[in-house]
Amino acid sequence: MSHPNIIEHQLAYELIVQATDRLEPLLRPDDLEAGIVASLATALQIASKRQLKEMHEIYKTNAI
Repeated sequence: MSHPNIIEHQLAYELIVQATDRLEPLLRPDDLEAGIVASLATALQIASKRQLKEMHEIYKTNAI
C-alpha cells in the first residue's frame, strides 16, 4: 500500500473513532452504526459538494 493510501486509511479510522465517540452517548446501541455511516456520508457530501443518493435508491430492488 502506498504512503498516501496508508494516510487515507488512518484518517478514515480516526474519523470513525471521532464519530463513534460523539454519537455513542446520543444513540441507542442498535442505531450507532447507522448514525456513524450517516455522519460520514454527510462529510462526503460536504467535502465533494455533491449530493449522494439516498440509501433506498442505492439498494432499491426491482420487483417484476
